[in-house]
Amino acid sequence: MRIPISRRSTAIALVAVALAAAGILASTLLGGAPTPRDGRSLSLELFLRRFYGLPRSVTVAVGAPKPGPAAGVETVPITVGEGDRTQTIEIIRTTDGRYVALARFLDLAQDPFAATAARIDLRDRPGRGEPQAAVTIVEYSDFQCPYCRRMSPVVEAVMTGPLARDVRWVFKHFPLRGIHPWAEPAAIAAECAREVGGDAAFWKLHDLYFDQQEVFTPENHRGRVVRWARTEGLPVERFEACLDSPEPKARVQADFAEGQAIGVDSTPTLVINGRVTPGLKSVEELSALIDQEIAYQRERRRLAGG
Repeated sequence: MRIPISRRSTAIALVAVALAAAGILASTLLGGAPTPRDGRSLSLELFLRRFYGLPRSVTVAVGAPKPGPAAGVETVPITVGEGDRTQTIEIIRTTDGRYVALARFLDLAQDPFAATAARIDLRDRPGRGEPQAAVTIVEYSDFQCPYCRRMSPVVEAVMTGPLARDVRWVFKHFPLRGIHPWAEPAAIAAECAREVGGDAAFWKLHDLYFDQQEVFTPENHRGRVVRWARTEGLPVERFEACLDSPEPKARVQADFAEGQAIGVDSTPTLVINGRVTPGLKSVEELSALIDQEIAYQRERRRLAGG
């Protein structure tokens, strides 16, 4: 859900309180006047900005560390603010600058979302963009979901806009069977369209479902999709045989199980280089997230001397 401008300061304050209670505060490298940073402070800010993804309007100042309550740790004051609202807390960091305390130790040398990204199988899935793109976005979607329908033109705008060269978009099925009775048959049919007609056929059927979402029902779905296949010149007998075979359903169920395993529970959900971000996004919101990810990758390379 998008936070209105009039409520943003309140939202940031609530985030700060929650993080302070946990013993850590998120921060941002983007926005506000720059403050002097040594390598350890910059590494801390970069990691926490990545981990929490706070808005660019948030300003952060990392203060000088002081001896901590135990050997090998130090306390570091951090001031976060937006407009005329600021709050300062202290976090605990190891003296080598590598770990901070958040009920568990987090390794600042590692991407906090790498483990999630590694659990997503990108092999043989429909997608757009170059595999080597800086940002990989995996969309878990449901063809009967009205918010997924509204997400479709956002995807199109991003993948045909100035950020397209930096983005790889991968589609995954997440049919909500309990509330969308033809969503799973649609996902299976899309897999079959891809099997007999390649990615081009998959995307055509993808677009058809969202363009004509209101006319499909559990009762008419098969007839309509078979007529579509015939109109598109696909091998209809192979297409129908695929609809009745177990393999496409297994692929759909594998996507669904994978999504559940990484915390997906609604559609649309985007996973941006491993960060799970549920909910409909505007073009502006999604572009900002992509820009943030590109900036993170750039800063990581700079810190690593690459």
